[in-house]
Amino acid sequence: MKSKLIEEGGVTDNSLYNAEVLVKDLGIPDSVALTYIDEPWDYLCTAVWGETSFVFSGFSWGYFGEGPKGLATFIASIDTSKDVGEFIKTIGNLDKELTDFTVFERKR
Repeated sequence: MKSKLIEEGGVTDNSLYNAEVLVKDLGIPDSVALTYIDEPWDYLCTAVWGETSFVFSGFSWGYFGEGPKGLATFIASIDTSKDVGEFIKTIGNLDKELTDFTVFERKR
């Protein structure tokens, strides 16, 4: 890893920063999946690059706020076919307790 990642602590801006660093260093991820758990964070977004994966704690879904906006921004940055505004609506309307839902898969 060329650039340094920062502690996220559930903060959307920190997740966006780390996503930018990871995409810059590793390229477009192979997949991005969402998982709801009770602890330690309610919402986790996992991006996978081959053997490397990273869990973002500042992205979320199921409501209209900063977490879903950050998730939509991240997905739109790696999938240019997504319109951020429309994708925010999609993310905001997802079931809050969604488990293991793939929101992005790189086409090969």
